[in-house]
Amino acid sequence: MSRILRTGLLAAAILLLAVSCRRSLGYGVVLWSTDEVMVPTGTVVRVHGKSLRREVYRLSNEGKHFELPQGRVKVFSSRRRALEYAQNFAPYIRNFVEVRQKRSLPLRAKPDQNAEKIYNLPANRPAKVLSRSKKRVEIPPFKGYWYKVLTDDGVEGFIYGRYLSEFLLTDTGQAVYDEKDYFGDAAFESLFEQGTVWRPDYFKEMIQNKHIVLGLFDPKYGLFLLPEEKTVKIFTPETPDAVYVYDKVMPTGPSRYFFYDVGVTLTVSDELTTVFYPYGGKIHRKDFVPLEADLTPVINAELEREAKEYERFRSLGDGLTSRWGGIVFGGENRFTLSLSNAAYDAGYISYADGRTGELKFNIFVAGDMAQKYDGAMVMVFNDSKKEMPCLYSFTPDGVRLTMIHNVPAGRVIRDEFAAGGLGETIEYKN
Repeated sequence: MSRILRTGLLAAAILLLAVSCRRSLGYGVVLWSTDEVMVPTGTVVRVHGKSLRREVYRLSNEGKHFELPQGRVKVFSSRRRALEYAQNFAPYIRNFVEVRQKRSLPLRAKPDQNAEKIYNLPANRPAKVLSRSKKRVEIPPFKGYWYKVLTDDGVEGFIYGRYLSEFLLTDTGQAVYDEKDYFGDAAFESLFEQGTVWRPDYFKEMIQNKHIVLGLFDPKYGLFLLPEEKTVKIFTPETPDAVYVYDKVMPTGPSRYFFYDVGVTLTVSDELTTVFYPYGGKIHRKDFVPLEADLTPVINAELEREAKEYERFRSLGDGLTSRWGGIVFGGENRFTLSLSNAAYDAGYISYADGRTGELKFNIFVAGDMAQKYDGAMVMVFNDSKKEMPCLYSFTPDGVRLTMIHNVPAGRVIRDEFAAGGLGETIEYKN
């Protein structure tokens, strides 16, 4: 071979080597950086090559050259496709999840509970969020998001969010939790289920038993979380104006959340949320249950029941008398008494009470008492505002009223003990 030919072949080889060194594998998106200062997560980088032995990509960005594990970089043939992926990935750049129970959770090949299991994610081991389903998916009895995640050793798969906590990771590696971070946490997000409001647990019992006490069954009562205002409102008959403006939300255990700086703690499940909160110098505990937001049909049904019950009294006529005197039901739940000395002597009514008032059907009878009595009510006197509770039974020619000494907190009388014992019985007849 001539010297000229050898020289030409050598030059061609050198040129080919140079070209091959400059040739890249394409472009990549950093899914989980090992050095946020050198190259932040989400950065589009140039991919120059890879080491099969060390399982890393050789990358560059803005004149800097570095390496990253292959599982932490998504590679594309064109810059345009890499930029499109980076744009979709942008909302999740800082998002991570971790298992909040002792057992590991499976990663699956597809977002389906029956899909192939490809990995087990242990507890307390963060995984990088790549994307999340748009809506929560129900896997009875739970609802949760499907997350597409990347493990720290490079496995990519889907994991169901029912037992996950989601958090943001800062540049310094600090996990930051607040109410917005938890909008991937199925337990926490159940508080914001569309069309549902968390009401005091007695609301559910009242609806089931049809014992609606309107003074207690009020739309103003409930657990109201306003994340945009960082405000929690816990309105109950005992704490009618409990409002807390917090700094952030922190997890303190499985499905348990602490509202920092205000001392409010929530323990969340699918059917019950228990709240501990300070009010009036002491710590209160209240259970809340999810109910449909619109209570109007239930309230209207109770108003209709009370109106019908009062009409039963009006239908007795105006000539009802007893040893206590007469009684007239003049409409709009009103009553007027004409009292004898015997009424005052019995001690239930005084001259200061006056003789007019309103009937309130906000007590209910149940159990054995429902077999003996048609119902219960409270006579509220206009002048003194005193309340005189009693049981009533309709008779062929009038009504029989039996005084009671106590109204239970739940306002349901199931036996004489709950009523504090029975008092005098007055029979009004036509």
